Amino acid sequence: MGEAFWAAREGDALLHTSFLADLVGSALEFAINAVIYFAALAVVALATGATVATLGCSAVLLVGTVVGATMLLSGAGEKISKACEDIANSLFPPKIEGYILTGSGDTRINSKRAARAAATALSRHDVETLDAQAQAEAEEEKRRQDAKSMWDVAGEYLDAVKGRAENMAKGVVSVVSRMGISGRMGLAGK
Repeated sequence: MGEAFWAAREGDALLHTSFLADLVGSALEFAINAVIYFAALAVVALATGATVATLGCSAVLLVGTVVGATMLLSGAGEKISKACEDIANSLFPPKIEGYILTGSGDTRINSKRAARAAATALSRHDVETLDAQAQAEAEEEKRRQDAKSMWDVAGEYLDAVKGRAENMAKGVVSVVSRMGISGRMGLAGK
């Protein structure tokens, strides 16, 4: 029998699972399915000599097919998925992101107004205003990025000039020290 879904009503919470719950649930499901598969593979490998004759290829194909079909037909895959989802949600519970604020004027579910699954249509003026605002924000962000990149280029240029100046100074000091002029010019020990 399928999972029961309750009708949404005015005032009901909107829950969203966390990314970590999805990640943990998927990892658990993968691990459990891998253990089931390899356990079945080991049983088949021990029970038959086909593994030796075909270097394990026939056993892998046979077990994969049988385990997949059995889990599909028995519903075990769905039960494993549900159990993993429940474990992950207990570790990282869903968050309430909001509440349903409006409901139907003439339909009630358990004494509460029924929520409608409909998008709110904006007027043409509202859409144009939102588009203009989004375009202005995008242009401003581009200007910020361009200004930032100009400062980055200027900083790189100054770093390059500094590096060349240091290399030139090291070269002059090296030549002077090789010529033995350092003592006469007061550069000893520098």
